Amino acid sequence: MFYILVQALLKIIGYSLVFYGMWILLAPVIRPSLENGYRNWRKKRHIKRLHELNEVTNVKEHKEKSKIYNHLDLLLSSMQKGEREVNVFNFVFLKVIIFLITGTIMYVSIGDLIFSLIVSIFFGLTPYIWLRFKLTSKRLNTSFQFLNEYHLIIQNYQSTGKDIYYTMLNVVKDIQSKELKESFIKLISALQKDRNENEFRKSINVFVFTVNSTFSKRFGKLLLKAHLDSADISQSLLDLSLDIKKRKQDMEQEKSQKLETIILGYAPIGLIPLFFYMAYKIAGVYDFWYMFKQDLPLTLFVIIIITSIISVLSAYILSKPRADI
Repeated sequence: MFYILVQALLKIIGYSLVFYGMWILLAPVIRPSLENGYRNWRKKRHIKRLHELNEVTNVKEHKEKSKIYNHLDLLLSSMQKGEREVNVFNFVFLKVIIFLITGTIMYVSIGDLIFSLIVSIFFGLTPYIWLRFKLTSKRLNTSFQFLNEYHLIIQNYQSTGKDIYYTMLNVVKDIQSKELKESFIKLISALQKDRNENEFRKSINVFVFTVNSTFSKRFGKLLLKAHLDSADISQSLLDLSLDIKKRKQDMEQEKSQKLETIILGYAPIGLIPLFFYMAYKIAGVYDFWYMFKQDLPLTLFVIIIITSIISVLSAYILSKPRADI
């Protein structure tokens, strides 16, 4: 059973990489036709719905995107380095490929449809789960660094004559945090290009989504006000600075309260190897490996490994200082 699962896992990874690589090569040819077909289908469905409601007889193409698409677009944009455009369609296709390949291989190897379906759903969601974990880690880092580097914004806003573009340009030169610098560079790119209001708002949304703190949301609103309305935001920046100072004081008190939980979360790193070493010494070589050929011990082993990974990842997240209120 153990060797069957290992072989199935290797096949899943191998076939997924092969099919996704083929998709990347063929996507420039195939994707435009698929997207046009999808848009036409949505347009016809929207027109039919409007006709049924007797609202209008002629409508333009319906270009609104779903909440799921917007969420994935924000997620990929927040993790994207540089200005390269993200492709939600490729990301969804990767998840579908992994789901189909996993389900097929697991069913052929084991013959259990329900178990194969559960495993394939988990593997299909793996790219999304991994991105969410990376985003959570990035949010904790950038939100904390935003508090530490915020004073640079106030200093440069006054020294540049309250010009928000040159303020952000100077802040990027002085900022130490690499991840926060990347987020600010994207904002500068939105400020210096000839973009319409919706595109600039999208850049602000990506920044707020990436940092994801109350302070970044407030700063995003101030940035919109300063850029679109050419407003003086000096007093609002000072008010935000006072709230940030108070939050930094509260964070010092929270450190000691989380220490015990963090230690318990990392405990499986040492306890699991110790447990298996003791089991190996007690059971002997033959009996120890024989247990892994039985369904129940193998299932329990998989559950222990998964819960231990979750515990360690949770401890890692908790060990990061939370800058948000």
